[in-house]
This record gives sequence, C-alpha cells and structure tokens, in this order.
Amino acid sequence: MTIQNLQLVNILVLVMAGLIIGQTLLLVLMSFRMAKQARNLDESLRLLSQKSAQGVAFAQRVIAAVEKLTPKLSEVESTVEKELTTFLKASEKADQAAGRTIDLLRFELGKADSGLDALLSKFSQQTYAVHRATVHPSMRVSELIRASLKILQRTLSREKKSPASYGPEKETFI
Repeated sequence: MTIQNLQLVNILVLVMAGLIIGQTLLLVLMSFRMAKQARNLDESLRLLSQKSAQGVAFAQRVIAAVEKLTPKLSEVESTVEKELTTFLKASEKADQAAGRTIDLLRFELGKADSGLDALLSKFSQQTYAVHRATVHPSMRVSELIRASLKILQRTLSREKKSPASYGPEKETFI
C-alpha cells in the first residue's frame, strides 16, 4: 500500500499526537483536582467523625444519667402528680371564689347603676322644674313688657301727629 498524500498523513499524525498530548494533560489536571477533592473530603469526613464521636460520648453520658435517675423517676412522678393535683384543686377553688366575687360585683354594680339612674332622672326632673319655674314667668313678663311698649309707642306716635298733618286725601269721614 502506498501513501499518496504523505503531507496530509503527516498533518493527521501531528494532529493525533496533539490530541493525545492534550488528553493526557487533561487527565493529569483532572487527577490532581480529584486528589485535592479527595483530600478535602477526607478532612471533612475526619471532622464529621470527631463530632460524631463527641455526640456519641454525650449521648452515653445522658443515657448513664437517665439510667441512674430511672429508679427515682417513679418517686418524682408521684410527687409531681400530687403537686399538680393540689395545684388543680387550689386553682378550682380560686376560680370559684373569683366567679362568686365577680357575680357579687356585677349585682352590686347593677344596683348602683339603677340607683344612679334614678338619682340622675330625679335631678333632671328637678332641673327641668326649676328651668320652667324661672324661664317661663320671665318670658311672659318679657312678652307683657314688649306688648306694653308697642301699645305705648302706637299711642304716643298718634298723639304726636296733629290733625293738620293729614293731607286732603287723608281726611276721615264720619
């Protein structure tokens, strides 16, 4: 087999060699990056492992403390139950007493309200009576005085006019 275009083959071989070198460089770079990420992951896992170990140790201490307190838990439970029962009874009594006090206050306030309403009503009636007793007579007297003044003005104005002041068209016929 003979190669007809040797120059083209040389170029293709060079391109292929360049691609292989590029691929190799890319693989080297990726392997360095992967190694760095693997180190970071290893460090993160180590820290997580330490924290987990601390958490497990804390959980073991809590479990040990709970195991020590377990026999005393029934005593604590009965004591708390007794205290809660006592508190509940006391609060019920206080609630009943407060309810009675509120009902009594409501009743007394109702009585005071009705008494105050009656007192205000009587005061209003008395105020109206005083108003009527003082204003109405003074209004009547004022009306009488006005009427008297008008009558006086009319009579005085007629007396001042003499019969000569009437013109020929104003003569009166009997």
